[in-house]
Amino acid sequence: MSKGIAQVAVEEWKSKLEELTYDQQLDSSKRLYKQIKISVLLNNALSDVLKEAASNNYHLTLIGIGVMFVFVVVSLIDFPCSNSQHKCGLGQSCMGLFGICLVLLATVTAFGFTSWCQVSFNATSIQVLPFLALGLGVDDVFIVISCWSRIDRSLYKESMNGVEWKIKKIIGRLFSRAGPAISMTSLANFVAFLIGAIIPIPAVRSFCLQASAVVCFNYIFVIFGLCVGLTVLERSSSDVTKTVVSTDSDPDSHEDVDKDFNCDSVIHKYADFILKPWVKIIAVVLFVGCLILSVRFIYEVKDGLDVDDIAPKGSPLQFFLKDKQTYFSSFDATIVTKDMDYACKQQELLQFVLELKANPWVVYVEPSWLTLYHNYMKEQNRTDVLTGLVPMNDFYAGLFQWDKDVSASLDVLSAGKSNFGANKQGQLMMTQIKFTVDGLNSTAAYAEMIKSVRTVCANASTYGVHVFPEGVPFLFWEQYIGLRSNFWKGVGYIFVALVFIIMPFVVNPLASLIIVAFVAMILLEVFGFMGLVGIKFSAVPAVSLLMSIGISVEFVAHFVLTFLMEFDGDKNARVRLTFLKMMPPILQGGLSTFFSIVLLGFSQFEFVRKYFFFPFVSVCVIGLLNGLVLLPVVLSMVGPTAVQLCPSGFDFCCTTCTRRTAGSKTTGNGSENNTSMKKELEMGSKSSKTESTSKEVVVGNDEEEESVYF
Repeated sequence: MSKGIAQVAVEEWKSKLEELTYDQQLDSSKRLYKQIKISVLLNNALSDVLKEAASNNYHLTLIGIGVMFVFVVVSLIDFPCSNSQHKCGLGQSCMGLFGICLVLLATVTAFGFTSWCQVSFNATSIQVLPFLALGLGVDDVFIVISCWSRIDRSLYKESMNGVEWKIKKIIGRLFSRAGPAISMTSLANFVAFLIGAIIPIPAVRSFCLQASAVVCFNYIFVIFGLCVGLTVLERSSSDVTKTVVSTDSDPDSHEDVDKDFNCDSVIHKYADFILKPWVKIIAVVLFVGCLILSVRFIYEVKDGLDVDDIAPKGSPLQFFLKDKQTYFSSFDATIVTKDMDYACKQQELLQFVLELKANPWVVYVEPSWLTLYHNYMKEQNRTDVLTGLVPMNDFYAGLFQWDKDVSASLDVLSAGKSNFGANKQGQLMMTQIKFTVDGLNSTAAYAEMIKSVRTVCANASTYGVHVFPEGVPFLFWEQYIGLRSNFWKGVGYIFVALVFIIMPFVVNPLASLIIVAFVAMILLEVFGFMGLVGIKFSAVPAVSLLMSIGISVEFVAHFVLTFLMEFDGDKNARVRLTFLKMMPPILQGGLSTFFSIVLLGFSQFEFVRKYFFFPFVSVCVIGLLNGLVLLPVVLSMVGPTAVQLCPSGFDFCCTTCTRRTAGSKTTGNGSENNTSMKKELEMGSKSSKTESTSKEVVVGNDEEEESVYF
């Protein structure tokens, strides 16, 4: 029979065998076996499921990329407004699409780099990383485009200094604003994922290493790619990009805002509502209550994994796993003996087998290969009369004869001799002992069994027998031994690192603590949500929680950093200014992350929907609520003072540091009081009278005065 015909016959036999599983779905009157319930597990069932999951994820990834392209175009396009100055056009959508292409290129590069570094891919990486890379990368693209669109190019006169001077100033101004924010969040995410790799779970370690590579390459490609792209765009035509000017908040201009509906007017109204005293009180009370409930529900999260969730709904594999978990609590496992002097350690190895049989979780130990070999040698009268052991000088010769003896072939086959490992001299390097464990009806039971069996194996090493267990229980459930302690230890290291990473960027201890506190709050709330919806804790949710740290930094850090750079007015006024500048990109980033993962909800795998989609959606929703509701309230109440960004010898005026001239005086915030500065303020913008300006004022030029932009 040819190999091809045999393969067809095997596949046909497998399909007929799986049909027996579908028989149990029928009415009892239509079943072939009315009194018997049959579930079948084929040896390639799990690998087929993983291949199918990966194949489906490729389709979802492609659709997700398409959805992201549409979202970027829609969110960055210029729509017609009632104001005659606004016309419909592409706006910044072309640059947004260019940014997505950079993110995709960075993701592919990161995957190639980690593959070159021998970091293995797993189901978590395949299902999560493409969507996480899109979400984090596009967030940075929106921040850059938002800062770029708000630069007033009319302040940079090219007649005296040339086009190259103007482009240099515009690009420098852009990345002096967007660069610190993106650098801080990217570095925080990179270090967070890198530290997460210390958690001793292979799936978590691989994911964190790959995620850190994605964050690193995203940062490099976005910063340098957009810098080149925007430079080319500015050089090609200075009129291509319309200047986005924020609304003035003096009485006359504010009346125009009320008449003409636009984005800034909505932000103004939202900021006014959030900053009302009674709204602040309600927001604080509600979020504190949610945090308390989240901590309460964290204790409801049980360790484990619903095994039948990993298979497609209604598949033979799902029926088998569900029936296996419901009706049976036993698993077959194997003890692997490592390299040692087997001829010398016969008595010790037999003693280990007796100790294994005495373990309360072990219900059966198959006759070991050594016992079967001793029986064979006894029949040959080649064992020691007193000890019953095979003499050391005859051990390997007798073992070779036993393997070749046809009459002993059944014993050799039963002992699994073909699976043994040996060196070139024929000496044993590895053998196997099969056993069965029972009573495994909960995750706690699995953990106790694993610790008990491993204790037996550890005791054996004291008398020279080096062994370790392997099998399904040890492969899938050993992660739960110390999982929570390792997870919280890793999270603690991450938060300590975040404090030191954020501090140089915000130059304010209070601001750094606020960012870290909000990231911790989002983490606890997402963890509590898992307990609320009944998601069990395992390596997969641990990855989701680590990912929530990275995403929540994006929701919080940009807002706080912009708040620190606003000097005009009191805390409420600075929050309003921050809303005008950061609310659109934060919303766009949050929605882009949501749209990048929403397609996971359409997966046919309950496992994907339950352990990936719901946690990721909760991260987006909870992060946006904390970042755009509670965070502004907290900053308006206990927010840090603005950071003095001007170096020594410079004074602050209208978002520009200008070198102080002789005889000039400064106020507490660094503003210049002499007559020249007053004239410059009057020429800059009448919005300097109020708190909600976002226009830029550049004092002088390179030949007259030295200016430092931030």
